[in-house]
Amino acid sequence: MAGSELRRMSLEEALPHQLRRAGQAWSALWHQRVPELTSPQFAVLVVLFHHAELDQSALGSLASVDRSTLTVLVDRLEADGLLTKTADPANRRRRLIALTSRGRDRLERAAEEALLLHGELGDLFGEPDLQRLIALLRRLGDVLPAVARTPD
Repeated sequence: MAGSELRRMSLEEALPHQLRRAGQAWSALWHQRVPELTSPQFAVLVVLFHHAELDQSALGSLASVDRSTLTVLVDRLEADGLLTKTADPANRRRRLIALTSRGRDRLERAAEEALLLHGELGDLFGEPDLQRLIALLRRLGDVLPAVARTPD
């Protein structure tokens, strides 16, 4: 990068910097409201709430959690009694993951806090801006996996 371009670069206008800052702010807010679950754990529980049971591949895809992270996350949630892993009767090598009643209870409490947090952010930004932010982040999240798979 040429020196003149570097001098014009501002962290305040740099997308990676602002995404990182926003991620840190969200993590801190989330941890204050829902200290017993991380955002990815919450996503996994929400997906399982909407599906009776899923194999790990489908769960990871629907929750947008990569395979290596999901393995550790599922093991932790299972150890906490929030979900179960059972062998698929049709394919014993395949594990089916389901929400337990304890997991449903934890999710319901966390969802209440998540809705309160959403409301606070709606008050801060205004609901239309918050919905626009969510839509833009969804678009970014949907585009990036496709870009990452595209060879140069």
